[in-house]
Amino acid sequence: MSRRDDIKSRIHHLEEKIARYKGYIEELREAHRLIMEKYEHLQKEAYEPAKAYDMTSSEKWLGDLLDTARTLQEKIVCRTSEGQSETAELLSDIERIIARLEKLIEECEDEIAELEAELESLPDEDENGAGYEGRGQ
Repeated sequence: MSRRDDIKSRIHHLEEKIARYKGYIEELREAHRLIMEKYEHLQKEAYEPAKAYDMTSSEKWLGDLLDTARTLQEKIVCRTSEGQSETAELLSDIERIIARLEKLIEECEDEIAELEAELESLPDEDENGAGYEGRGQ
């Protein structure tokens, strides 16, 4: 296999890697979007209302019942907060992975540019694979 064929093969391989990386990024962005929607929904519809709910406003909640209700409220808020923290960490991990994939794409594109420059610098080959220096001799 000639150097020209090696370069073309390597470029093709790198282009396939870029396409694969872009597919991963697309999937990760979609997952990030869906997770963020759920995160914001839980924050707005569960965590904030549970944290802000005032149990003392009802006359039914007296003494031990109020204490028990407050304890349960604290557990709900704490567990929801823990889940939200873990979700935020997952979202951050996804963002880091996307950034790394974008860096890998950039590296592949840089290598492709170098290979294309090298390909341009190679002498043209005729149909028999001989370069210019082999013609007319």
